[in-house]
Amino acid sequence: MDLALRAVIYLTCLAPRCLERCNAHICRRGYRTVGVIHDPRRERWLDVLAAAMRGEYEVVVRCCDDLPPDRVPRVEIADRTPVVSITSRRRRPRVA
Repeated sequence: MDLALRAVIYLTCLAPRCLERCNAHICRRGYRTVGVIHDPRRERWLDVLAAAMRGEYEVVVRCCDDLPPDRVPRVEIADRTPVVSITSRRRRPRVA
């Protein structure tokens, strides 16, 4: 059974760098891409959110950051920031 979160890429332009950034973000996070939506007029944004709320996917990935930080459903901005795993952090040794 595939436990990876399903992600859709939402693009308002077809610049190759945007699609590349979104795909790289999805790969870093371990998501599974289930679709790419090209919406140059930004007319389908509410439909994209409604589909996420219906459970068609869990994450919407965009290339721009013009969204409020407290949005629901989960929308992530693909950036160049490396993902740091919480389990990979070094911890101080315990003193007995």
